[in-house]
Amino acid sequence: MPHRPTSIGAFIAPLDVSTRQGLADIYRDLDRELRGSVAACEACGRCCRLASFGHELWLTEVELSYLLETRGAEAPREPGVCPYMENGACTAREGRALGCRIFFCNMEVEVSERRYGRYLEFIRRLCDERGRPVYYGELLASLSEVAASTSGTRSESSSSNEGPCWKTP
Repeated sequence: MPHRPTSIGAFIAPLDVSTRQGLADIYRDLDRELRGSVAACEACGRCCRLASFGHELWLTEVELSYLLETRGAEAPREPGVCPYMENGACTAREGRALGCRIFFCNMEVEVSERRYGRYLEFIRRLCDERGRPVYYGELLASLSEVAASTSGTRSESSSSNEGPCWKTP
């Protein structure tokens, strides 16, 4: 089994203008598509309580970089809960990842999964066109890693060889 760190925090690289704009365009297209669907955000904050749904939110390194550039790093304060949720609302809406944009409490899972796959392919193509490797990692582990590296401490999960991160071939 190959070495698999728990987060992609170690792979963070600044986004160049072209990559940042390309990802913003992908997100804009998705948001436009979702406005024409049955998806409706109730702004209840349930989606941010990942563990209550039994979910892990995975994202690419470019998505994490975009999130960090638009909102800044926030370490998880509560297990299984996105640190960008405050008073039941998302404080990172502009920079939120594809998985956050796709998930709606009232949408069928199959519909969300198909849409996610299609837009993830757009993100992969963007990375390929810009010569960036595609790294995936779990959001909370990655944010913990970034927060630990900026505070000068290393998170316990960052030293593990077992975890949800890999580079695509």
